[in-house]
Amino acid sequence: MTVRTFNYTKRKKIERKHVKVYVTEGEDGAHFDATIKIADYNFPPESRIYVEAYRRTSYMRFDFGTVGNNNPPSDRRLLDFDFPQDILYRVKVIDVTGKDGRILGEANGIRGAIAGTDDDDRLPLLPVKPEDLGHEIWKVDFDAHGTTRLLVNSKIHGCMNIARTPLFIAMVYPQVLREILFRALLHDSESLDLEDMLDWRAQWIKFASELPGSRYLSQNEQDENKIVWINEAVAAFSRKHRCLDAYKSIRNGGRT
Repeated sequence: MTVRTFNYTKRKKIERKHVKVYVTEGEDGAHFDATIKIADYNFPPESRIYVEAYRRTSYMRFDFGTVGNNNPPSDRRLLDFDFPQDILYRVKVIDVTGKDGRILGEANGIRGAIAGTDDDDRLPLLPVKPEDLGHEIWKVDFDAHGTTRLLVNSKIHGCMNIARTPLFIAMVYPQVLREILFRALLHDSESLDLEDMLDWRAQWIKFASELPGSRYLSQNEQDENKIVWINEAVAAFSRKHRCLDAYKSIRNGGRT
């Protein structure tokens, strides 16, 4: 009989494609489900799996059983969060045989998806949240935990729906994208690694690079080239969403 041994000197990075999180909102609040496919990582079967939901200083941990016996908890309500759309998730595989609780594997920065939809409908990089902004209509909110949010004045009736209208998208979202990319590339660009998809800056740059008609940005571009690239990316976004046509159609009663 061969006894299999495990020797982990470095934690394994669990690919985020192997973890899917789905969020549902009901009368008792928001809760989530998670599908975790880690059989190919060869973790010891007795290792425990934890799913952590976090947003800024709020944090909840859920015990999902072991690698050999995945058993999600019955209560997966996100009670500590007032706005579930911008929660991030991480998965940790923990060695429970020793005293140190060593992390064997981890996936971080996972965004939820709306339950019952395809992956293409995953919650966006830019969640929309109502907020009292005084006399401002909208504002981009950045935090130190890697989340960008679009705040819309809560004093506007139906503010969440307004943020989804073609006119709002046409007039606001190109400037939102421009502000985020300037922040990522020119204001908070220290130690930026375009390959680090856990970094909000890299995520946004990848998003902009993949717009039709845009291009990929190299790691060591000069600032003047970054500005040119940002303008090209915003133009590509505006073309994709036909912002001018949307504005003209609304102003002309449906005629472009």
